[in-house]
Amino acid sequence: YDERWYGQRILRRWDTSRLKVDTTIQKGFYTARQMSFGLSASTRIFGTYKFSPTSHIVGIRHEIRPTISLNYKPDMASKYFYTIQVDTSRRKMRFSQFDGGIIGPF
Repeated sequence: YDERWYGQRILRRWDTSRLKVDTTIQKGFYTARQMSFGLSASTRIFGTYKFSPTSHIVGIRHEIRPTISLNYKPDMASKYFYTIQVDTSRRKMRFSQFDGGIIGPF
């Protein structure tokens, strides 16, 4: 679990009358969260192969390490992003409401 605290957020919107992007800075206390889950399993299996009694090699010992892992990270940060038009050619860009801060967005 990870949580970040912000003292402001930046909201942008396309102004159709003036044909430009308006930026609004809202001061306050804002939070953003993300989390991830993980599950892992590991074990070790040992084995030995013995050669014949007349061989110069007595045996070989070997080891197998199987591992299983599962990770999941839900997209909790998507609600902090938005897409707006940025010019008269209808080009769109994606912004975070926490861009420009000291910490930065997720």
